[in-house]
This record gives sequence, C-alpha cells and structure tokens, in this order.
Amino acid sequence: MTMRTRHQGHLLAALFTICLGASLIAAESTPDRASDWPTNRPALLDVFPDSAVRVPVERQGRTVLSATYSPTGSLWGKHLNEEMVFLYEVKHLQDKHNSFRLRLGKGGQLYSLRGAFGESIPPQDVASPWNDEVWQFVTVCNTYNGLSLDKPPLPVETVERLKTSPYARTYFIHNSGAYMPSALDTGRFTLSFDLMLDRERPGTSSVILRDSKRFHFVTLDISPGRVRFNNQDLGEAQPGTWQHFTIAFTLGKGADKHAEVTVKSPDAQDITARIAFAGKGSKSLSMLGFISPAKKEGVVYVDNLHLKRVTDSFTEWPLKEDFEAAPHIDVHGPEKSARVTDTVAASGKQSLAIHDAPGMEHDWQPMVRNFLRTTISRSIYCPLLAADVPADGRTCRTLNWGIVPQLKTVHRSPILYYVQTRDLGDGIIEITYVVHNFSVRDDISFEWLNAPWGGTRRTSLPYHYLSSPEGGLNDRTWMRKTIRGGAIDVRKTGGWNLSCATEAPDSPSLALVFGRDKHLEAELARKKRGEPHCQFSPSIYRHMETGWPADWKTRPENSFRNYEVAVVIPKLRLAPGTTIWCRSFLVVNQKDRAIVQAKALVDQVEYGYRVFDPATTPRVPVRIRDSKVVDQGREPAFHLFAHPVPGTMPLFLIENKTTGREVITTDPYIFVPQEELKFGLPADHPKADYYNSAIGYSLDQNNSSWKRLLGYGYRQRPETGGFVRLSRVLGTQHFPEVTTYHLDLWVSR
Repeated sequence: MTMRTRHQGHLLAALFTICLGASLIAAESTPDRASDWPTNRPALLDVFPDSAVRVPVERQGRTVLSATYSPTGSLWGKHLNEEMVFLYEVKHLQDKHNSFRLRLGKGGQLYSLRGAFGESIPPQDVASPWNDEVWQFVTVCNTYNGLSLDKPPLPVETVERLKTSPYARTYFIHNSGAYMPSALDTGRFTLSFDLMLDRERPGTSSVILRDSKRFHFVTLDISPGRVRFNNQDLGEAQPGTWQHFTIAFTLGKGADKHAEVTVKSPDAQDITARIAFAGKGSKSLSMLGFISPAKKEGVVYVDNLHLKRVTDSFTEWPLKEDFEAAPHIDVHGPEKSARVTDTVAASGKQSLAIHDAPGMEHDWQPMVRNFLRTTISRSIYCPLLAADVPADGRTCRTLNWGIVPQLKTVHRSPILYYVQTRDLGDGIIEITYVVHNFSVRDDISFEWLNAPWGGTRRTSLPYHYLSSPEGGLNDRTWMRKTIRGGAIDVRKTGGWNLSCATEAPDSPSLALVFGRDKHLEAELARKKRGEPHCQFSPSIYRHMETGWPADWKTRPENSFRNYEVAVVIPKLRLAPGTTIWCRSFLVVNQKDRAIVQAKALVDQVEYGYRVFDPATTPRVPVRIRDSKVVDQGREPAFHLFAHPVPGTMPLFLIENKTTGREVITTDPYIFVPQEELKFGLPADHPKADYYNSAIGYSLDQNNSSWKRLLGYGYRQRPETGGFVRLSRVLGTQHFPEVTTYHLDLWVSR
C-alpha cells in the first residue's frame, strides 16, 4: 500500500463507514407525497446500485422531505415563477455550514441548492427556465449531431431544404426540459421613451430596432435641430428639452411594414407620421439600440423606456426601464460611456446618460443595447414517468423520458433517465444516474455524456478551484493557462472541484466530487481483448466561464449569465439496448471541511454497465378496466419486467389529451405531430439513410399526457415461458397499428 493510499484510507475511516448493501438509518421525518406523481410500484425504481458510503449516526443530521411548494427566497430570472418547475425538496438540518435545501424539478433535474452561501444554481432565463443551467445528465449522439453542408458537398436543393427547415439537427438529450420559443415575431409593438439632448453639450442619438437577421428596419435619428425617422424628417430636437417618442408597428401575419411615429414636445404641436420600414428586415424584433456616434463630445439622456407587445391572447412588457436601479442593458463602448445619473431625469429621479465618444473603433460606438425576447415564461419538462420516496426518509427517486431540447427536431429521444438523490448526512449529497437507451435503430449510440452537466452561481461562490492529483487547489488563473479548450483528463486532477464564498478556511463552500476513472485500466484491457466494455477512453472534466460584466459584483445577480460551468464527461458508450450508471457527490460545508470530505469520497465515485437478469428481475402486473389502466380491482391482463432486461423495450401509458384515449406503446411520440422531410441527400452520402428518412417532430404541438412507464417487454419471443403478443392481449383501443416505433412486444400472462 502506497503512502497516498494509506492516507486516503485514514481519511475514509475517519469520515465514513463503508456499508455495501446496507440502508441508511431513516430520518426523523415522514415525507409528504405529491398526489399528482405517476402511480407506480417501487419495483420500477429499484434499479440503483447500493450505496457504499454511510456517515456515522452522530454526524447524519436530520432530513426533511416535502412535496409541498414554498418559495426558496432565491433570486431567479426576471419574470420567472419557481413553482412551474418544483417537484420535491430535500432539506438537510444540521450545522450552519453543512445544512442545505435541495430542490428537484419535474424533469428530474436538480434545479436549486441553497446553503450558507445562498443559492448556488444560476438565475435562469425565460427562454430556458431550469432546463439548462441546472445539475443534470445529458447524452449526445455524435454520429448524427448536426450535418455538414459542405463536407461532403451537397446538392444546392438539399442545402436549401436543410437551411430553411424549421427542424433542428443538433442531437443531444436533456434530463430537464426544452428550450422555449422566445422570439418577438408577432403582435402589435409599442416602443416609447423620453429623450433629451444635453443643453450645454448636446449629443446625437440613433435609435435602432433590429431583427433576428441583423437587419435594421427602424432608425430614429435625433440631433440638435433635427428628428428623422428612416430618413424622413419629422421635426426638431431642442437641447435641454425632454421629448416623448412613440413608435408603434405590427409584426407577423398581416403586417404592412409601416410604423406610426409620434413626437411630443412641451412647447410644440405633436407630430405623427406613418412611415415605411427601412430595408428588408422585420421578420422579428431582436434588439433595441441607442447609438451616440457623433465626432465631438456630447450627452444624450434617456428615461422611461418601455416596449409593449399585444397579441390576441396577452399583453407583455419585454422591457420596462426607469433607471432607478442598474439597467438590464449592455453597453458597447468605452467604460462609463453610458451610466445612470441623478442629475437630470424626466421622471424627476434618474435617467441614463449616454456620452458621445469620438474616435472609437466603430462608427456605432458607444451603443446601449438590449437583446429582446419574450417575457412570457413557459416550460416543457421531461415527462415524469415514475417517482417515489423510499422508506429510509433520505432519498427521492425519479424516472423521466429525456427529450431533445429543441422543440422542433429531426431526432427522436430513446433515453430514459433514472435519478436517485440521497442525503447521506454531514452535508454530503449522493447523486446516482441510471440511463437506458431503448433506440429501435442500432446506430443510435451516445458516446459523449455529461454526467453531470452543472455549475455554480458566481455571485454566491466567486472563488473556484480544481484539485490537483496531490490534493492541492488550482485557481482559475492556473486553469486558464493549463487547460486547453477548458478540458482536462480527470487523472490530471484530484477528482473534485471546490467553489467558495470567500478565501477563508471556514468559508461556505460547495464541492463536486467526480472521481478519477477508477476502472479505466480494467476497461481498456477488456477493449483490447475484444471483450464487452463500457469505458473506451479516459474521461475528461470541463471548466467554462461565461461572459462577465466588469461590474458583476454590484449589478443585480439575475441581470447577466451568472454561471460558472463544471462538466464531467465520462467516456462510456451507451449503445441501443444497454444501461449505464454513474454516481457522484456534492458536498456542502465550510471550505476546510469540504476539502477533507471531497478527498475521502473520490474513490467512492462509481460507474459502469447495469445488466438486469430476467431470472431475478421482478415482474409488474398491468390491469385494465373500462378501457383504462388501473392499479387495483382486476386480474392482471399481463405482466412486464420492472427493469430493462436485455432484449426488452419500455412500454408507456400515454393519453391523448383531446380524446382521452389511452394507448400502451413503445413510441413516446405517438401523439406528437410529425412531418416527412425528404431532404434528398445523395445515396452515397454517409448519412443518407438517416436524413432521407427523417421525420420532423413538433413537441411544442404535442397532444400527449405521458402518464407512466408500465414496464418492459421482449422484442423477440423467448424460447421458454408463457409469452404472448401484446396485440393479442389488448384491443385496438389500447393498441394502435404496428409501426417502426410502435412495436408488438412479447409479454407474459
């Protein structure tokens, strides 16, 4: 035994009892249960390997589980309501530094984690509410992830079809939810603001509206003595006088590409004009900008900035800015070229002062801009197929069908995500993923995995370190210089990272323990011998910093992408019909204690294949009464395996929300609108078979209620046992016509 191994052994003995196959001592609380969770038998979720870590009883603390929503107190993205994502809370009560509140989302994601450091999960975005910047598992199919348009070259007609298709070609699958449409492309828009040129140093301003293709379709130019809209004179601007401007127009169906412009001045008659858009823009509204491009110094003041959109169904304000707080806008130009001032304001309080900055690199600098998107928050999370809270009182388990996050896509998701979140005590959270690939096609493998994808809110945890193999701490400066492309072999780390509120030893901290490829040599040896193997190369850890404004310490923490990304990429192959598992840990504690715990947990990180023996896998009954699947009261119509036994496919219970019809199917897209695409790739193209048979799926228009997973049935009839075709057991009410993806499985009576 080496010195390093002995040292780790002493740490482990001091912290944990290794308990293979044993349960943790039950918590003191009785969990609430959510009435709308899918009804299921615990056997369906008994897929997780036993935990090898047990915290001594005197350091376990207390766990409180709840399915009742209450606000976290965390500051999320503007316009977001946390209740839309909440599924369950795991609260750990112990000391100041190792207590936490962890929240699980409807998609199976860990979307909130609060400790002494505050909220550690990023603030979120309206177009991506708790479905990206969370702790989750992500699978990527590199084989069909995107399609090059020039290597090899494609016919012009094919390229045009691909470019104009609304269906995305990126192929990764979330364990959270979908990106929601955020374009401002329909409705009646009204932009209004007050603007004044400084009396002593009058500046100039060009107010522009830009569409998603970067075309300027509205330009309002304001300079001393002149106001012009799309090159048409409207009147005069007098320095030292506040003027109120309104620009109203319609986008979408029936739009006539004209705007009504109104200029109100205190000492002059109102001016109103109807003027055509400029250029070929106006497909949507994506950016509002205030430019001050004069060649001499000057100042322009802006106040009471409002943008309203009205459609048939709602009225929203994508932008309301009175500048009484730090503005939710970006400044492109020299430092302090745009800043809030209390010297002069139309509202009597504060305004935004934009200073001309002659000699800039670009003639559009400085510019104050806001990238505009809808503020109506919506969500589609990965359908919840099963969930439960085991008797230990410290654990929550979920099963979700993972979805491609692009709502319109050419790809299908064949991924089931089982997630077990367990409070071990002493601030340690054990997270175990079991992931199954039920693809009908034999070429849909996933070999780029994020296990997990996640990160921290930098304003809560501004100090970040990556461990060295010797157990030391490398800071961001080291990572920027050393890690090429942000990725490093996990063997070149200590197997954990650390994020802290301060640099003090007792700083509130959060560690991610991701391990050091403990089975790498054995797996590569199997690969070399041509034997079945799960891991095919060394795993990597990725660190990414999002863009940071210079004033990030003082501006609102939800006014920018407040995120530091940490991603573990285990090089495991998830082939059709196979199941893998990964276990990692999060540690909430003070800095010095979290370091000790993280070091001790590294060797407890686990991963590999899960293979379920049909001889020992439980069977679950399926009962039907009055054309509905029920839990009690009838003899079972048939039985299924509780777990993905080799050679089986999952059977889902899905309801058509319009007709109320329930079907039992292997096809989770059965009620999702579909369109044949016929891209027309040449027959000799390596991806011709896949893309020429591609279907466009519109999950945003789905008519599905994914009610639960029923179990697993065989694709081929076993040689022994009383198995019958599912179509013989079910009538046409429950069993539609067989297709490529809706299979007639073999089930037992």
